Amino acid sequence: MLSNYLKIALRNLRKQSIYSLINILGLSLGLASCILIYLFVRHEMSYDKHHENANRIFRVASDIHFGGNHMNIAVVPAPMAETLINDYPEVQAAMRFRDRGSFLVKKAGTIQNYKETQIVYADNAIFDVFTLPLKFGESRTALQNPSDLIISESIARKYYPDPSLPGGYENPIGKSLILDNRDTYQIGGVFEDMPETSHFRFEIIISMTALDESREGIWLNSNFNTYILLKDESAASALESKFPAMIKKYMGPQLLEYIGKDFDSF
Repeated sequence: MLSNYLKIALRNLRKQSIYSLINILGLSLGLASCILIYLFVRHEMSYDKHHENANRIFRVASDIHFGGNHMNIAVVPAPMAETLINDYPEVQAAMRFRDRGSFLVKKAGTIQNYKETQIVYADNAIFDVFTLPLKFGESRTALQNPSDLIISESIARKYYPDPSLPGGYENPIGKSLILDNRDTYQIGGVFEDMPETSHFRFEIIISMTALDESREGIWLNSNFNTYILLKDESAASALESKFPAMIKKYMGPQLLEYIGKDFDSF
C-alpha cells in the first residue's frame, strides 16, 4: 500500500514538475528560516547565562531628564555602588567597571610592547557579583591592592607561554606587567577566558583602587558601569522605585554646593 502511494506521489511530481518544485523550494526555505531564527534566538537568550546568579544580577543605568532633553546611559556616579550596599538591604553585593581604553603592555624586563584594548578597572567585588573562575590566584585578594591586576588565560599564553604545561602557559602569579611604559602592576590572578555570550569581554582587569576618582564621593559625574546582586530578584522593581529619593538625598547637596541650584529646580 505504501509503495503505491509513493508511486502516485512521484507520478504527480513529474506531471506537475514546476508547481512541485516551487512547493518544495518554499517548504525548504521556510524550514531553513525557522531553523536560523531558532538558532539566533537561542544564541541571544544564552548571553550571560554562565553566571551562577544571572537572574539576580542587574545593571544600574542613568535615566536623565534635563532641560527638555532625555538621556539613558549605562553609567552612574562612583559612590552609588557603596551607597547601594550600605543603605539598601535588598542588595547583596555591588561592583563597578571603569573602561579606560587601550594600553601598551609589556612584561617587566622586556622592551616589546603590545597594544591591548580589552582592559578595565574593577572592584574586587567582581567575584561576588559575577562568576569569574580563577585558574591561578585567590578571588579574595586578587584585586585588593592598587598595584594588582588579573589577566585572562589568553593573555597568560601570550606573555608567559609554555606549551609543556597545562593550559599552555606558566603560572604568572606575582610577575609584573608594565602599562604605557610607566605603571607597574603585579599579576594577582588568571581567569578563564570569558565566553562569546558575555555582554562584556575583558582580557586585563586592573584593581579599581588604582583609580583615584573611584574613591571620590562626587555624585555629579557618571562614569562607572555598576552592577548589583540582589538577595531576591523579585525585589528589583521595589528597589528601583527608591532610586529617585537616593539621588535627591546625595546629589541634591552637591548641586547646591557646586552649581548653586536646588535639586527640585531641575
